[in-house]
Amino acid sequence: MRASHTSLLVLGIVSTLVAVVGPVSADGEAVVSNASLARPSNAPRVIMGSTHHRRIHFTFDDGPEPRTTPAMLQALDELHVKATFFLSAWRLDANRRGADERAVIAQEILRRGHAIGSHSFQHEPMPPMSEAGVVDQIERSGSILTRVVGFRPVFFRPPHGLRSTRVDSELARRDYTTVIWNLNPTDYSVRDAETVLHHFNNMLRYRVEHENVLGGIVLMHDTHMWSVEGFRLIYNELMTRNCELLQRNEELFDIVDTLEPFLYPEGQEPASLGTEHDAAVRARAEAFCHARASEP
Repeated sequence: MRASHTSLLVLGIVSTLVAVVGPVSADGEAVVSNASLARPSNAPRVIMGSTHHRRIHFTFDDGPEPRTTPAMLQALDELHVKATFFLSAWRLDANRRGADERAVIAQEILRRGHAIGSHSFQHEPMPPMSEAGVVDQIERSGSILTRVVGFRPVFFRPPHGLRSTRVDSELARRDYTTVIWNLNPTDYSVRDAETVLHHFNNMLRYRVEHENVLGGIVLMHDTHMWSVEGFRLIYNELMTRNCELLQRNEELFDIVDTLEPFLYPEGQEPASLGTEHDAAVRARAEAFCHARASEP
């Protein structure tokens, strides 16, 4: 499906605004880009996602994909969740058919308040590449994303999570923070939402029992329709667990909006993100549990 003339006009207007004031939200206010996230001065250049608190952040790789990314954005909106999308820059290459339509979707990701990271240019394993090849993947993706969204992201996820000393060094030299994950429901290798949820539960259980890790960064993909429903099931699972945690007065699962809580050396993340934030998490859980209890 080709982008409409209206979509292309919107893209041009939004791109101009982004270049001047940064990403623009649905109500016309400037959105704080992920380039300006607060981060401790000793933040590591590679974050793996593990945390000893029940904090969860959803990330989505490989898009934007016109068939599925809009549906994922709708699901996120309905559940009031903000995520980080690691975009494959080849999809946005101006020489590729459909790039204009995908660029509109990338702008929509920002407009709805989500963060964007780079997922390289070609989505190929980087460690086997030559130094020039690694640099090309980093620089081409950064250039394309800057053209499309108006700034170069600070987060980078190597394809397949494959790293090497050389890849890490080249990314750090360009002031990227590499983002891996620790909760992988393998939505790329299954075909239904229930299995996505099952794999998530198994992975979370393993992290808790063997690593004393209570939360983390979730790896999913916005290129499969079953991932959209899988995300909804995972969200409902976490909020349902909060109903039991509320009764026991224990720490709740906190689905955080940004990667900021993970930008700390291992074991040094704050126990609280602030009293106002904590109160909002509790109120959200109580509202969910009340609505659930009222269901016939």
